Amino acid sequence: MLWNAARKSLDAIEDAIGEGLLEGKGWRKSNYWRRELRKLMRISAKALFGGGKNKEETTKERAKRYLGLASSVSEKIEASTLAIYGRMLSTNQVAACAVKIERLEYFHGMLKKHIEIVERPVRS
Repeated sequence: MLWNAARKSLDAIEDAIGEGLLEGKGWRKSNYWRRELRKLMRISAKALFGGGKNKEETTKERAKRYLGLASSVSEKIEASTLAIYGRMLSTNQVAACAVKIERLEYFHGMLKKHIEIVERPVRS
């Protein structure tokens, strides 16, 4: 679910860039982040469901890497959301873009929620 929330949040950001609500500055690596998140998600799942020596330690280490990237993407999305708000208010496009912003906020909220859910067992 964390992967899906991150993917949909990145989709919403790319839509905002395409429509001119957000400048593409700082988002040129979005495809890399998408691939890296998916790769780390698969690596974490394999460590969790696989076996082997030091399974618990390996699982936590890989989950921390996954969470680190997801958290940094979440912070970047939050900063971009604020930039979108500023642009909308300055150009009076609030009504026209309300649905897109609502979609971005929803998926970003889900991303933060799932980061927290995955973090709980890793912290302990």
